[in-house]
Amino acid sequence: MIKAVIFDCFGVLTKDNLLAFRAKHFEHNKELWATVTEINKKYDSGGMHFKEFVYKISSIAGVDPE
Repeated sequence: MIKAVIFDCFGVLTKDNLLAFRAKHFEHNKELWATVTEINKKYDSGGMHFKEFVYKISSIAGVDPE
């Protein structure tokens, strides 16, 4: 029997790795920061698959998706 359901919204219980990644790669470029934020919103809302999300973000950052 389920006694509780816990929702972790916006990194309350776990660390949001995308925030650290964005800070490292896009902190000084507001335009790219905004682009990555929009991609993240689309992924969070179910608008793209995880692999596509990783590919797009890594391509913008110029890093290997692996």
